[in-house]
Amino acid sequence: MSLNPKWTPMRWRCGPIAAAQSSTTGEPGGRENAGSRKTAEEWTDPALLHLLDETPINCLLVDWAAGGEADAAQQKALLPLIEAGRGNGISFVGRVTAKEGLFAIASAGRAAGLEALLLSGPVSTPLALPTIAVFARDKVDWKQVTSIFALNGNVWPGAEMPGGSQRANAPDTAPAGPTQDPWVDSNGWVAPLARCMVPGKTLWLEVDPPASAKMSPTERYFLTMADARASGCRWIIDLDEPMRAALARHTPESAAAWNRIAAMSAFFDKHPQWAECDSVGVLTVVSDFSGDNAAMSNEVLHLLQRLHVPFTVADRARPLAPRIASKQAVLWVDDAEPTAEQHRLLMQFVEQGGMVIAPKYWGPKGIAPQQYDWLFDYNIYPLGKGKIVAATGGFTDPFQLDRDTHLLVGRKHDPFRLFNPGTTGCFIGSATAARQDVVQVLNYNAPQPVDWLTLWVNHAASAATLWSIDNSRPLKCVPQNDGTSFDLPPVAVYFAVEIERRA
Repeated sequence: MSLNPKWTPMRWRCGPIAAAQSSTTGEPGGRENAGSRKTAEEWTDPALLHLLDETPINCLLVDWAAGGEADAAQQKALLPLIEAGRGNGISFVGRVTAKEGLFAIASAGRAAGLEALLLSGPVSTPLALPTIAVFARDKVDWKQVTSIFALNGNVWPGAEMPGGSQRANAPDTAPAGPTQDPWVDSNGWVAPLARCMVPGKTLWLEVDPPASAKMSPTERYFLTMADARASGCRWIIDLDEPMRAALARHTPESAAAWNRIAAMSAFFDKHPQWAECDSVGVLTVVSDFSGDNAAMSNEVLHLLQRLHVPFTVADRARPLAPRIASKQAVLWVDDAEPTAEQHRLLMQFVEQGGMVIAPKYWGPKGIAPQQYDWLFDYNIYPLGKGKIVAATGGFTDPFQLDRDTHLLVGRKHDPFRLFNPGTTGCFIGSATAARQDVVQVLNYNAPQPVDWLTLWVNHAASAATLWSIDNSRPLKCVPQNDGTSFDLPPVAVYFAVEIERRA
């Protein structure tokens, strides 16, 4: 028995454990809590598995053991569901939050038909079932991740507009931030980091829908799924309580919403090559992304994405040369200095015209620093054709660091630009052998569309196709400024542009 990287996971909240959780996590007043408990009981009914018919969802995460009195009743209630689901080709993963008795919990799960356990962190002793380790996204032990692993502490994607519009997961907060730009919540920076740190492993994201007395708009589910899938990982599909209650009652509204969500998942399954594309960008961010460095380095990646700065990621514990080849700049985030071999490579990189941005200077001695009147708190050390830019007081503010990095690297080297981006975000990948690029555009203020978008890429294109969940159509390629531009239609939630490079 082994983990299947092709699982499409969904959280199936049901049974006594979910009912007990509803009694403490529902909205104030008691009526909502009682409704949540009823919904948790209804979802143990195997008849609801019909929702998965003709969908790509083939793996259900069910609560299995929380270490309390409800465990025995939970496991008994799940037996008919598991038996019926396995008969239809559905795999079941038991979610375990209990800290003790894991051997007995795993043995009981195997006997019941589970295929794996979802556990907090790795386990050191063999169990009767394979395990999927769950980590807080800012406390990942990259050396301990399993072949499929999950991260929690993620955000429900959305945008907060200056002067009024509110984020979906914080309806009572006022706009805030260093600028008046729309503040975007996204998990899209996590997957590029995971691909660098643990290549070949499969990442799942736990993203809980916000608590509400009403069903979340279908567009918000689209956005959450696209935010994960466009960046190269999978969201553990998780429906809010009003949606689950409505589906149990077979309401037409919920059925239509569910069918659209399932269709969105199927859409990404039809384009698996997009997730395999290489990240592009002239900037490489280097860190060990662990321990004391995790918070700063993770926030740097998050904010670079928000600022539409394309980047690639490098683990400083691994060979650096392949990660900086053909790049224009390196952002060395950690206070720790490079090894002797890394130092040699970086100095060679600078002498040939590259730029290294670091929290302190560790270049050759005897070079007099310069300063730019627009760049505060940095010394610039010219070396060969390039330069080392060192912060005078270290890196303290990731937002300011990312702004300064974007200014230093400049726009002339951008592989793509999105004009009038508003509340959009982009993921761009390249399949070099196929001479193909894909730009995936997400609107974080869905369902309010973003209009007047123009995409520019820095190469000649021979053809382009616009893909959405409903259809596809060709786009006109317009040569412009040594590249190609494309006028894009309004984006309600998501679309992708597949671009063929001219030979």
